[in-house]
Amino acid sequence: MARERGFALLPARLKARAQFEYHGQPYGLTVTDLHVEQAYLQRGVGEYGVGLAMLCVSLGELVNGVAYRLVAAIITPADCEMKR
Repeated sequence: MARERGFALLPARLKARAQFEYHGQPYGLTVTDLHVEQAYLQRGVGEYGVGLAMLCVSLGELVNGVAYRLVAAIITPADCEMKR
């Protein structure tokens, strides 16, 4: 969780980011998974581990001709057990 400045002069707000490495390349993508975002927003600014997880990486809507990558869902083994 990090406090990030707002887009186009909007006020700063807390934002969840997934930080991970894939094929040696580091990433820090915005998390849009509502359940995960709400759980981590309650914890405040800081870095929190999730453990083993699969990320659903997606593209956001086009903004000025650019589509940003984001994490649409974080799926953990516990999530899979809950759905059985």
